[in-house]
Amino acid sequence: MSGSDEFLQKLLATFRVEAEEHVNAISSGLVELEKAVGTDEHAAWVEKVYREAHSLKGAARAVALTDIEAVCQAMEGVLAAFKRGRVTSSPDLFDALHEAADTVRARLSAPSPGSAAPPDVVERLARLKGSEEPVEPPTAVTEPAPSGQAAATEVTPARDTVRVSTAKLDSLSRQAEELVSARLAAEQRTADLRAVRDLVGRMRRDLAGVQPDMRLARDIHEVSKILGFVEGTGADLRSLEAGLASLARALEQDARALGAMVDTLREDVKRALMLPFSTVFDVLPRMVRDLSRDRGKEVDLALVGGDVETDRRILEEIKDPLVHLLRNALDHGIEPPAERERLGKSRRGTVTVTAARLDGGTLEVRVADDGAGIDLGAVRAAAIKLGVVTAKGPDQIDDRTALSLVFRSGVSTSPVITDLSGRGLGLAIVQEKVERLSGLAWVEANPGGGTVFRIRLPLTLATSRGVLVKAADRVFVLPTTHVERVARVPIEDIRTVENRETVTLDGRQVSLVRLDEVLGLPACGAAQGRGDITLVVLGTSSERVAFVVDEVLDEQEVLVKGLGPQLPRVPNVAGATILGSGKVVPVLSVPDLMKSAGRVGQTAARAASPPAASPKSILVVEDSITARMLVKSILESAG
Repeated sequence: MSGSDEFLQKLLATFRVEAEEHVNAISSGLVELEKAVGTDEHAAWVEKVYREAHSLKGAARAVALTDIEAVCQAMEGVLAAFKRGRVTSSPDLFDALHEAADTVRARLSAPSPGSAAPPDVVERLARLKGSEEPVEPPTAVTEPAPSGQAAATEVTPARDTVRVSTAKLDSLSRQAEELVSARLAAEQRTADLRAVRDLVGRMRRDLAGVQPDMRLARDIHEVSKILGFVEGTGADLRSLEAGLASLARALEQDARALGAMVDTLREDVKRALMLPFSTVFDVLPRMVRDLSRDRGKEVDLALVGGDVETDRRILEEIKDPLVHLLRNALDHGIEPPAERERLGKSRRGTVTVTAARLDGGTLEVRVADDGAGIDLGAVRAAAIKLGVVTAKGPDQIDDRTALSLVFRSGVSTSPVITDLSGRGLGLAIVQEKVERLSGLAWVEANPGGGTVFRIRLPLTLATSRGVLVKAADRVFVLPTTHVERVARVPIEDIRTVENRETVTLDGRQVSLVRLDEVLGLPACGAAQGRGDITLVVLGTSSERVAFVVDEVLDEQEVLVKGLGPQLPRVPNVAGATILGSGKVVPVLSVPDLMKSAGRVGQTAARAASPPAASPKSILVVEDSITARMLVKSILESAG
């Protein structure tokens, strides 16, 4: 590749980034412009979209992409006529402008954009404009600059921003997160040194304690020798203890300095990788507009919290769940205008998407609508029909359980399957995606009062805080975000309800299981008879379960790592972390643990009536088919 070709490729890559920003601004601006028709904000939104199209046209001309330039020129013509009142507002007008923006976006996604203008889009915009007069670009009024300064003013770039590829930032972030292990190791070495210092101190005190008794026996020659050795050793231990104390203080200072630098670096890199939620919000208004028109509904979309920043990787992963929730709200929640008027509601429904940062380094996303709510009766019937639950009748499923069933694959309240819904997969995908991000998803609903879906996520994916517990002589990490409380209760408080062990906490009956049993590990010798047991109460969107552990060790920050391509999916395990001691410890998956806890209870109930013995099978291995048939015949004849 020649130098000029390489430069052109770099220029095109830069253009794609800039053009994507312009196209997103055009799409969101068109949605706002359509809402603002007939208001005081109308002219301002027209001007904003016009300028974005003009800037994109100029950038496309600089890299010789005449197809994108032609589309932007046609958009400018329509918007200029719209400003002068020569084109009136209509759904066809905005459909054509949105189609033009989509065409530019498609051209940007193509491996190599062509040079021919797409005739359909340009011709449609030309017909709407109804005039062939040239479009004058907007001119900016500037003050004349002193001689010798104008050129410098025009070419001097902004010094406070720089474009960096996300791949480089991701690599930098991974390296910064790896320093967490180094900080934990330094803290562990400091603790080890303190333990050695304390041991030397105890030895010195023990020697000092026996010296008076030995002085009383100085007349014995051998004891006198031992006393001299002990006194000399005591002096050496005092020097050693002083040296260890000085070394421990220095190491503690170094560990604190390293910890402060690591934390500062991680926070700076984390902020560099954070983006505002508005980057996700930008694609939602257009989608809601198109879907609501397709379904014959009138819907307003309210977006709150666009300035809340979070990890770019989380933003990328949360797009699909948000799209599924909005599609669900538009199809199942918001009623048609005539039905809303019959119910005394406004013709236009409202869907609100809110992003908020909570205490404890978590993010909550709410998708709320003022539609009809969830038909719990239909959910119960669909779940029983599908075999998801084994209740004899819908009345045996309480409202809380019924609400959680909407996330089960195949459960749908829609009587027909359409291109938008009816298969019962959308909400199942939402929960799967959220759990993969170590988050929680749940729903709150009131019949006739709308529906609220809540998603709670960590602000960053790499590190989190975890509670270290011991079960079956092994150490595990439980994510702190799912730990409701840690408690010690007397064994006498355990009760059996419906063949399951429970314990009363905060006035509520909570299912009780043993962590080692859930993980399929050898029994850890749980206390029997009298005494206390240690519980860790874990909670998800729909239930709480108390897990019996041997001991709760600590709560600290952990760097969660995947298990590699060889172990893409291990039940009950979300990943692993390395402690300061160098020990590799599994990080448990709380959603998996909750499901496994339910299966353990069912297995225990079935164990009361052991199944009948099933016949055994024998595998005959022989490279000769004749010998195989002969052995098979002999074995079958023998039963």
